[in-house]
Amino acid sequence: MARAGTARPEHKYGRRFLWLALIAAGLLAGGSLWPDALLPSEGGLDKWAHGAAYAALAFCLPFLLPDLRRALLAGLALFALGLLMEAAQLFLPGRWASLEDAAANGAGILLGWALGWALGWGISRLAARRRAAAERP
Repeated sequence: MARAGTARPEHKYGRRFLWLALIAAGLLAGGSLWPDALLPSEGGLDKWAHGAAYAALAFCLPFLLPDLRRALLAGLALFALGLLMEAAQLFLPGRWASLEDAAANGAGILLGWALGWALGWGISRLAARRRAAAERP
C-alpha cells in the first residue's frame, strides 16, 4: 500500500465495480470505434454521451484501485486512451476526430473520478466510525 492517508482499504463491492467498469469499457470502445456515428452531433448529445461513458468508467477507478497514486495514474491512462480513440476515428468511414469530444472525455473522467473517490472516502469513513463504535465498551 501507499503512504498513510493516501490509501483506503479494499471496497467490499469491488467485483461489482469491476463488472461495471468492463461493461462501460466495452460500450465505450464499441461506440467510439463503430464505423458510423451512433449519435447525432446536433444539439451536443454526442458530447454528453462521451462525458457520461468516460465518467462511468472513471467512477469505478477509485474502487478498483484504492491507492490514490494508482487511481490517479489510471485516470490519466484513461484520458490517454480517450485521445487514442479519437485519433483512431480518423481512419474509420463516417467518423472524425474532435477536440470537443476529447474535452468531453476529459470532463467526464474528472467528474466520474472525483465522485468515485469522494463516495469511496465517505464509505471508508463511515466504516471506520462503525468499527470504532463497535470496539468501545
